[in-house]
Amino acid sequence: MWFVNNGAYRMAQFGHHLRQHRAIMCPTFVRQMDRVANYSAAELYDAIFQRTRLYRQVQAWFDTCDIVAMPTLSRSAVPIDQDFFGPIEIDNQLVENIRASWYPYTMPFNLTGNPAISLPCGFGTDGMPLAIQLVARPGADAELLHVAAAFESARPWAQPTPNRWT
Repeated sequence: MWFVNNGAYRMAQFGHHLRQHRAIMCPTFVRQMDRVANYSAAELYDAIFQRTRLYRQVQAWFDTCDIVAMPTLSRSAVPIDQDFFGPIEIDNQLVENIRASWYPYTMPFNLTGNPAISLPCGFGTDGMPLAIQLVARPGADAELLHVAAAFESARPWAQPTPNRWT
């Protein structure tokens, strides 16, 4: 659903640039665009209805709570030179699809439009940063930012700095 919806919008927005400037564009972006270029109208139609079902499911969460707290990523940050089309390790398992496996917790809110914020919350055993994601109902951006500020005040994360950064 994510790739079809997002891909259709990206092709509409940037497809003409890809046709004209492929040779000078970021190879990762070109590869992403090539991956979504051949989705059909029927696939897009189905993905739009799936997105609507997801929207309704997520909004129902806020019948019983104001803010949802969850991990931002399924593991610590990856090294700066990580190949975003290559495999990564999550929980001692080699995973082929970094996008679906590393940040599955952020994609739903890109599709539903819920305000969300990611905050540093410490470091993993590998010394790389960890993050928590807070999510609110649509229109509750100010409330979300107040809760995020309270979290940052209660959980200062910058000290101690891991040895690898000193």
